[in-house]
Amino acid sequence: MRHALPEVDVIVLPGDPAGYVAALAAYPWFETASFTAEDAKRTETYRARAEAQELETQSGSLEGFLASLEMRAVVAPFDDAHLPRIVQLIGKTNQFNLTTRRHGQAAVESMMNDPEHVHLYMTLEDRFTNHGLIGLAIGRRDGDVMEIDTLLMSCRVIGRTAENVMVGELARRALEMGCTSLRGIYIPTERNGLVADLYDRLGFEKISQDADESAWEHRLDGFPIASPHITLETS
Repeated sequence: MRHALPEVDVIVLPGDPAGYVAALAAYPWFETASFTAEDAKRTETYRARAEAQELETQSGSLEGFLASLEMRAVVAPFDDAHLPRIVQLIGKTNQFNLTTRRHGQAAVESMMNDPEHVHLYMTLEDRFTNHGLIGLAIGRRDGDVMEIDTLLMSCRVIGRTAENVMVGELARRALEMGCTSLRGIYIPTERNGLVADLYDRLGFEKISQDADESAWEHRLDGFPIASPHITLETS
């Protein structure tokens, strides 16, 4: 097609059909299936990011920069009002995504109705803007272990320590359900090398490793549940 009609743009799909959804979601010329509040405020987000970058260059240290952002987060269970954005993030987040599992709306709704699952979204705002819903976590209880099925963050908040808050809150709720440990799985892809050491940085112990994935575990007693730079509100 490209040879015969060079004016026609053609999407290149990966050889593995499992990657089709991600390729289509990342393709810039397709309209999104849903239009969320975060999509509508994209210009404001870009402006706020530029202002934050300027503040970072003026700060004397990373700790000082993070403190000066005055970040405030809300972590709460999935609900119908946020479901379109939740499904959108699961479908398109590639870099900060530990497993890159793609759950559609029906699957997410099923998890929301299953008492063995913990499902949490996070919104974040700082002194410059409200970033909206920027991260989520899904955990499933397996005996006394809470296994993290999905953990992802929008690239707009990378480096803000929001993941510490999210995993800490997941750990707190797992403890309330009677679990004694939290288990995370990292499945490497071509694009998520950014989080290859995330569980290690959060104090998890590697319990298994093969060519396809690694498993990490952390005892829940004494698990850190906060970031010193983010004020957390839960519901």
